[in-house]
Amino acid sequence: MSTKAVIIWLVLAVVLGIIVIFLLFFNDGSAKPPSGTVTVGTRLLTITPGEVERVSISTPGQPNQIIEKAPNAKGILGADADWQLHIEPLKPGDPTPAPWPLESARMQSLLRVLGEMQAAAIPAPGSDLGHPTIIQVGLTNNRTIKISLAERTLAGTGLAEIDAPPAKPVRALVEDKIHAVFTAPGPRAWRDPFPFGGIAPDASRIRVVGKGKPVALAKLDGKWSLREPVAAPADSSAVQRWLAIVARVAVSDFLDAGPPALTATGLDKPTGSLTIEADRRILAPGATDPKVSTDILALTIGGAADAGATTVFGAVGTSRVVLLDAHSLLSVSSDAAAFVWPHPLREAAADIGSIAITLKTPLPTSTAQRSFRRSGGRWVQILSDKSEIALAEKDLKDVEALLLMLTGPDKSAAASNGPPPTLPRPTITLEAPPEYRQTGSIILNSIADHPIETLEIGTAGNDMTVVRTGPIFRTYSTSQLPQLLHAAIASSTPDPAAPPEPPSTR
Repeated sequence: MSTKAVIIWLVLAVVLGIIVIFLLFFNDGSAKPPSGTVTVGTRLLTITPGEVERVSISTPGQPNQIIEKAPNAKGILGADADWQLHIEPLKPGDPTPAPWPLESARMQSLLRVLGEMQAAAIPAPGSDLGHPTIIQVGLTNNRTIKISLAERTLAGTGLAEIDAPPAKPVRALVEDKIHAVFTAPGPRAWRDPFPFGGIAPDASRIRVVGKGKPVALAKLDGKWSLREPVAAPADSSAVQRWLAIVARVAVSDFLDAGPPALTATGLDKPTGSLTIEADRRILAPGATDPKVSTDILALTIGGAADAGATTVFGAVGTSRVVLLDAHSLLSVSSDAAAFVWPHPLREAAADIGSIAITLKTPLPTSTAQRSFRRSGGRWVQILSDKSEIALAEKDLKDVEALLLMLTGPDKSAAASNGPPPTLPRPTITLEAPPEYRQTGSIILNSIADHPIETLEIGTAGNDMTVVRTGPIFRTYSTSQLPQLLHAAIASSTPDPAAPPEPPSTR
């Protein structure tokens, strides 16, 4: 080959090399995008979550899903709600279900995905959307952005068309998670599945209707009390455990296509209901003093929805019918006794100044009454002639053990002295147990000698002792009782002819 030819080939090689270097370092490797598309990596939307007012999703063959801000930031579940989902009926004339609150975290994730949506690749010329899912995003400045997502995705991407006036519509391939978040199954899966989850922690009043008598409870100054079917102090720990169970009652199906006829749901003859009221302090814009606002959530329980009774029909309020997970309802007690304060007294032991144990029919070898009172920081026994004698150490412990059984452990003392002692757990009933016979009473006064409570004591069958406070009967195994009370029971002979007294109405 001649020198001239070699030089020409060398020049051509240099030129080609320069072209290759230019393509490698000064071009992204993509072909010139078709008209209406953008380059790879371009952010397709310039919105912030705070701008979004409404999102509607329309998928062929499915009812339209409309995400909107909840009025006054409240949903139908009696709790704060930023967003709610409205399902439009598929057929004109069909009933429209009431909107349901969305999980706030899921909605925030959706808005973040929209704001970060980028072009993953350039679509091929002539790419078709098929029967697309249409998303319309309404913004605060009366703008509407329309996003069309292709019917199908391939290899991790799907075609999207974005129309965000005043800009011209553009097309790009986006990650298929964008399609999945709106269509598989979309916002319907973001609804809060726990109707009582938002109101139960703030409960002020509770009403439960089940197989027995209705149960009503109320909280005043942080303490719960039973109002129906009887009035009695309630165990706040038991109420909180019950509320935690109710907060997990779950919806298994929202019946978006509409519920069956009322008679088929059993809601025309409900099997029970749960109602929670929550008093909340709110400060209106511009106001200086808070006002109390009461939110209410009522859930009516209907009949079983399937042969295995794994789901039951439920109505939120007066209109929204859903299917409830029957298993999550099983532990919701409607037994009033389950809420009662476990100890005969709710006063602190330190507030009790005197104790008198009186027997109705004492044995010949026993006295009719044993009385004790605090004197100079110690307990003393009051004799029949009103004189006082100091108690030995064992007798002092017996009096303290009786107070512990009647009032329960002192929580403030337990915090500094280790875990509280284990106490016998009574069986609590609102009716006298079988074979109940009164044997005596325990009269308790305050340190200022004001009456606190008179407790009725008795027996029920073999080795069972009953302590009655008004309409509440607490039954203990006699062998587990404090020695002072055990000795009193053993020193009394119940009158077998005496019928049990009817429960008090106080």
